[in-house]
Amino acid sequence: MYEKIDKVNIELTDKCNSRCPQCHRTDAQNGCKPYSWIQNIEWSFEDFKKAFPNPNCYPDFFLCGTYGDPLMCSDLYEIVKYIMENSKSQVMLSTNASVRDEDWWFIFSQWGDRVHVNFAIDGLEDTNHLYRVGTSFKKIMRNAQAFIDGKGHAIWTFIVFKHNQHQVEEAKQLSLEMGFKAFEAVKSERWNSSEDDDFHTYNYKGKQYRLDPPTTEYKHEKTNQWTEQDKKEKIIDCYAIRDKEVWIDCNGYVTPCCFYQNKLYRLVVSNKNTFDSKIDFHITLKQKLKSKGYKWTTNQTLPWDQPYWQDILKETMTNDLLGGLDNINIFKNSLEEINQGYFFNNYITDYVWK
Repeated sequence: MYEKIDKVNIELTDKCNSRCPQCHRTDAQNGCKPYSWIQNIEWSFEDFKKAFPNPNCYPDFFLCGTYGDPLMCSDLYEIVKYIMENSKSQVMLSTNASVRDEDWWFIFSQWGDRVHVNFAIDGLEDTNHLYRVGTSFKKIMRNAQAFIDGKGHAIWTFIVFKHNQHQVEEAKQLSLEMGFKAFEAVKSERWNSSEDDDFHTYNYKGKQYRLDPPTTEYKHEKTNQWTEQDKKEKIIDCYAIRDKEVWIDCNGYVTPCCFYQNKLYRLVVSNKNTFDSKIDFHITLKQKLKSKGYKWTTNQTLPWDQPYWQDILKETMTNDLLGGLDNINIFKNSLEEINQGYFFNNYITDYVWK
């Protein structure tokens, strides 16, 4: 597939200390509790060394979670230290930062600009908890300051909602005073008209809440435009291709991007064994793209329109001779073997990699 992988995204754990209502792991209508199917597993230091005996092969490691927060991985420090001591690679991780203590964060800052930490802080003391449910703003600020005081490279990422948009400039000024290297006001696409209303509401400790979009100044330019897109052509600019990256989930499965990773995780934990269920995440992606008006604008066809794609997936996911899902598991194969293997080179390359 790739001649060289430049970026490796790893979800070290599906554990999280927060209850963000729009997260894949959160049952927002049930007190923001984690769904019962969350596995609560994590990589060990030994797992990481087995998966990456030579981390210097990969310029960038991004430790972020779709289902979990990397700070919830018990061996995170040892894993990052191993990368630092055995490569020239850079590490970036994203966290709500309401976990660990100030001493840990100060020590974790020792690698300076080689380790970038995105602090996901969506507001100030009176608003951050409205999305980062269950976190402590004061604890986050103490941890962030300890990391910065130790010369750590800190970035403040701020998802803008209606309830916090009035604090963007104040938060930006605070970030400068504290010593953050950058401040990013994130314009979210979470208010497309096609989304179920339950996606924007949640209950927590007996109270009902609603997440509303910001005003035009902070609204993503794509919000509420999807219903018109079916009349237009839209080019798919795949960041995974652009950045030559792969995604690895907490079970060790290697996929091209987070869309595949998210669906595959659900299939693995659902214990479904039929072929139809195992390819459902591909069908869902097709329907999602088409429902939002995406059309393929190159000479290629979408894989779902090719007569043999289901056979390739069936063999990859279920054929014992090809290893089934083990065929794309980094604990059973090297990343290079997976990169050059059957799934990526017979299915993925016919999708977008040629």
